[in-house]
Amino acid sequence: MKEKIKTAKDFICFYLALPLFVLMVLATGVGAVGSEVTIPAAIFIKEEKELSNPPSKIISGEISSDNGVFTINAKDLSKDYNILNATNKEVDEEELLQAPPLYKYDESAPMVLVVHTHGTECYSSEEQSFSTPDEGGSYGFYDSNSETRSTDVQSNMIAIGEAFCSALSRNGVSAIQCRIMHDKEDYNSSYANSRKSIEEYLEEFPSIKYVIDIHRDSLTAEDGTKTKLIAGEIEDCAQVMLVNGTAFDNWEDNLSLALKLKKAMDEKYPSLSRPIYLRNSKYNLDLTRGSLLLEVGTCANTFEEAKRAAELSAECFASVIKQGN
Repeated sequence: MKEKIKTAKDFICFYLALPLFVLMVLATGVGAVGSEVTIPAAIFIKEEKELSNPPSKIISGEISSDNGVFTINAKDLSKDYNILNATNKEVDEEELLQAPPLYKYDESAPMVLVVHTHGTECYSSEEQSFSTPDEGGSYGFYDSNSETRSTDVQSNMIAIGEAFCSALSRNGVSAIQCRIMHDKEDYNSSYANSRKSIEEYLEEFPSIKYVIDIHRDSLTAEDGTKTKLIAGEIEDCAQVMLVNGTAFDNWEDNLSLALKLKKAMDEKYPSLSRPIYLRNSKYNLDLTRGSLLLEVGTCANTFEEAKRAAELSAECFASVIKQGN
């Protein structure tokens, strides 16, 4: 069992909440002592594992392109359907959407675990990926030296997960982020590594009901062109995609949750979500009846575009969780 380590954020949450409580008591008088005071949901973050021989910043395992420079194009892949079904499973979308909430909302304890099986995935720089096309219609460029993976936690999936957790917290849902980059030492063992972490967190924090594995997608054409995803109706925002597996018994519970989240995104932020990708896979989604895999943008999106998408999707996810009131 990993030792729990307090981070700066734990102290910040505590020392901000304490004076807030005192001020509320002073403002409302002695009678407030016996009244209920709501403290904003906290973010619990555990530190990543120490490595005896940390690798270099750039991680191999994903080839950006052959030698040369290739353009970046932009697409809005939101569609008028909910599921891209790559399996032979029959799905009753309406029944799954009408299913009761999986769990009762609890504001007193962390309900969500955010993990990163491929934590070293990263994004393009703003010098490479443009928010508007240039004179030739290109949204930027990509070459064989462009980073696709990085151990910099200020710019890879760890930072995106932190933004997701912060947005959950602002909307009343407590979350724990596992900051381990499970692909950092061995890419091929990343899912086995993250599975072990998830099992440990579920044992240590019984209040966790939802596990969200946050990734970044990569879309490359045969000619090497990279595609960035843009939410057409939201400024400077990437798109997200939920990926669901069916190679386990509780897959319909997870798909029900995914459909509800997609519906919430479609209603509040049209074009934020791509269709759910249903595959005959596992992705560790069998560990809870509330597990999701969320792809945020692609390697051709900028970090800020991805962060915006993560925050908006977390806001919608919080609303789905709170339906269990």
